[in-house]
Amino acid sequence: MQDMGRENCEALLARNKYGRLGCYSPDEHQVYVVPISYDFHDGAVYFSSINGEKVEYLRAHPKGICLEVDEIEDGLSWTSVIVRGDFVELHGDERLSEREPALARAKAGPMHWLFDADVPERGRDALVIAKMVVRDMSGRREHFTWERQAPVPLRFLSDARP
Repeated sequence: MQDMGRENCEALLARNKYGRLGCYSPDEHQVYVVPISYDFHDGAVYFSSINGEKVEYLRAHPKGICLEVDEIEDGLSWTSVIVRGDFVELHGDERLSEREPALARAKAGPMHWLFDADVPERGRDALVIAKMVVRDMSGRREHFTWERQAPVPLRFLSDARP
């Protein structure tokens, strides 16, 4: 297994669109992990949501949220990045600049129903648009190849009988 530098972690985040967001409710003493679509740029993770449990948790405990993004070939070859940071709900000009990308992600993902003819524009306007201000990130990768021998625990070798 290899540790990844920040540059490689950021490259993985930039080329992907989906991850799992982890947040916490101090009132309920409960962790909540949910898949999200996101965009990584300018050193931050941008995402959106409709109001619900996830947004309640994020607002109640904005410090210390987490995002995991994976690229998995199979059980032996994978790359995973963990991002830790803080939730910031966007308002004003920053919200306005992120609105169109957020709506495009929503339209292509599980919130596509926001664009149904019977959903008024105010439904799209109610979308919570946020960013995760990154405090730190780390990544690891494993790539199995037959060109190297897999380590065999010595205890298996000592128990071998002819």
